[in-house]
Amino acid sequence: YVVGRTRSLGGQFPLVDAGGFFQDKLNGTNGISQLYDGFIARFSLINEQLEWSTFWGGYAEEGITGVAVTPGPSPIVFITGYTSTPVYTTSNCITPTDNGFPHCVLGYDQAYGGGGIQSYDAFIAKFTGNNATLNWSTYVGGDLAEGPETRPSLWFDPEEIPPGGAKVHAMSNGNVLLYGN
Repeated sequence: YVVGRTRSLGGQFPLVDAGGFFQDKLNGTNGISQLYDGFIARFSLINEQLEWSTFWGGYAEEGITGVAVTPGPSPIVFITGYTSTPVYTTSNCITPTDNGFPHCVLGYDQAYGGGGIQSYDAFIAKFTGNNATLNWSTYVGGDLAEGPETRPSLWFDPEEIPPGGAKVHAMSNGNVLLYGN
């Protein structure tokens, strides 16, 4: 899996629909310039082919800074990052159609608290299966900024928490641990 952020438009960025969550257009714009949306891409370990690739974001700015994957033939994938899109999409774990932030009705925190277009909330989302089904997505944060200076990122070592970021870890039982400073 590869995650990050991009300003590339749909016709210029490699997108592959795996039958689950799929956002085929870059939503990030402030009316003056193109903002970043996050992206998720999954490559085959066998033949190095791109199996799934999608944008992730609403009308403001997003970045995906971490990914954690459970082992096995049907992986559970967690992504984390930051967003400045202060409204959710009305979708029920499907592709957003209204430029809102991708989420499901099962999300823990449905209220953006970042404080404005240049402030951020962290988020975490869960995907299952080889077709990239979105199970849930939620904001994580209070009434001030949770990024980008404290962007969540991938957890490498449970004994070390680098300064300036949160961590995400997928446990073998399907739960996720998100922590940081």
